This record gives sequence, structure tokens and C-alpha cells, in this order.
Amino acid sequence: MKERRKNLLKFAQKIGCDTLIAFEPENLFYMTGFWGEAIGMLEKEGKTTIIAPELEVGRVKEESENCDIITAERGMGLISSLTNKIKKNTVCT
Repeated sequence: MKERRKNLLKFAQKIGCDTLIAFEPENLFYMTGFWGEAIGMLEKEGKTTIIAPELEVGRVKEESENCDIITAERGMGLISSLTNKIKKNTVCT
């Protein structure tokens, strides 16, 4: 997982981004090890965060690797939590 994140950050840097966001389950899985309903965020220093609905948090804790977890309401709650977290970042999805 560490090598995957390192490669993702190298690519992000090449295209001028300091934060990568994963919305699709397959991209989230590649970034975090968790497949499900959530948003993944990988920041330039390697910090990885998953924003997940309360019902998914247990699985997120079990399946993800080295991730901070933020609990949010489904739908717009996930997006609101994301926008609050990335206000000063240059983001790519």
C-alpha cells in the first residue's frame, strides 16, 4: 500500500496536484484497501483519510491500511466533510 500511495503522489505532483480524491470504489480500494461507499483522500505528505457513512466505519477500520477515518452522513454529508477538509488544497480526482 505504501508503494501505491507513493506512486499516486508522484503522478499527482507531475500534474500539479497536492491532493488526490477517490470517489469510485475501485480507486478507493487501490488507495486505501477498503472497497465500499466512502471518499478517499491522499495528501501530498502521504496522509490518507477515508470519509465514510457511519454504517461503513466498522468495515473501514478492518479493511483499510494506515488511514484516518472521518464519519459523515451519506450523500451530501460526505461531500460537505470533504470540502471542509480540502479548502486550501489543489485537488485531482
